Amino acid sequence: MFNTPPSHRSSCGGPNSFRLALAQIPKLSPYEATTAGDSSWSPAVDIFEDISHFIVNAQLPGIDPDGVEVVVDERSLTISGRKQWAPAGYKPDTVISEKSRGPFRRDLALPAPVKTHEVRCCFTDGVLTILLPKNEQKPLTPIKIHFIR
Repeated sequence: MFNTPPSHRSSCGGPNSFRLALAQIPKLSPYEATTAGDSSWSPAVDIFEDISHFIVNAQLPGIDPDGVEVVVDERSLTISGRKQWAPAGYKPDTVISEKSRGPFRRDLALPAPVKTHEVRCCFTDGVLTILLPKNEQKPLTPIKIHFIR
């Protein structure tokens, strides 16, 4: 079904072959999302759509809203910032730490143009909500072409 290179196969089809198989599945979502290479983690994002808006919810618990940057152009959205390890001056002896921290960046391609000058954001209880009004696209009007003979 999927062509997995022999060097990445395990005797029981382990996680490497599964990851490679997943990488071969075409992306079905019009909301292509990427994470920048210099980011150490990526926030979970939900995208909703109604008749006139795209609504993006990004999970950013423990992050200062003033440290979050949102950049929007007509067809894309970028959310970036940094999650600090601990409050300034606090240095515990860490035994185990499973929290995500460090810089993050999330790039999302939007499936339709948005009105960049009307974008609104709100940050409540660790969730960044971004309201992106759709740019109304007028339907194309067909024109009849007459050929000169």
